[in-house]
Amino acid sequence: MKNYSLLKEQRLLSLASGPELLALPSSILKKKVHFSGESKESVRGSENSESQLSSKAKCKDLKQRLHAAQLHAQALANIEQTYQLKSRQILGMH
Repeated sequence: MKNYSLLKEQRLLSLASGPELLALPSSILKKKVHFSGESKESVRGSENSESQLSSKAKCKDLKQRLHAAQLHAQALANIEQTYQLKSRQILGMH
């Protein structure tokens, strides 16, 4: 029974976070890593990425990320509610 619950939870979490993240541009999903000394590639890459994205594109990307975060939060809230109901049923509180 535990394995089924874990599989179901993993499936719900992957559904909650999967499609929205895939719809986002790869430039948003990439994280910048800073080392002690900035190399020429890092400096040039950050300048190029800043010049490529206009303020409208940044705004659109932020709105997409916000929407994805809201969908993820809603899915997590639904999962939490399901677990609360299950725990009440187990305790006999209906």
